[in-house]
Amino acid sequence: SDSQYHRLASNDIKLLLRVKSTFEQRAKAYESQQKKQHIQRRSKKIFGEIDVPKNYDIMAESDESIAQQITLMDFNCFKAIAQRELCGQAWKKKDREERAPNVMAMINQFNRVSRWVQCVVLQQRNRKKRAKCMEKLIRIAMHLKKLRNFSGCCAIK
Repeated sequence: SDSQYHRLASNDIKLLLRVKSTFEQRAKAYESQQKKQHIQRRSKKIFGEIDVPKNYDIMAESDESIAQQITLMDFNCFKAIAQRELCGQAWKKKDREERAPNVMAMINQFNRVSRWVQCVVLQQRNRKKRAKCMEKLIRIAMHLKKLRNFSGCCAIK
């Protein structure tokens, strides 16, 4: 009877060790997932809705085409602004989203472009690539100035 008890206890211990191992693996996976979600939330808080694809290479795009696209996006926001939204600095009031929704959209567009610039520069792997990227952004800003998109120009600089 003692050997049967010992054998049973040994099997129970093996089972408990497997349960413990499975639990630890799942806890580790859950912890890893929580960390990843925290980093994503923090990044979203810092960078907003900016999503620069991993393999996006700003250097492959022409300066002029990027400037044109930014100008089109800015113009879309700008043309929607009604005169009444500009009265009494409505965008500075507590109810600014109701009083000046299109001015707020223009401000958000400016901030998105500015954050995009930061992301693109910081995405470069080394100092030399960052310098080249910054030179490209300066050329884009010059194109924006030629297009008379001063908002986009300031967002990039």
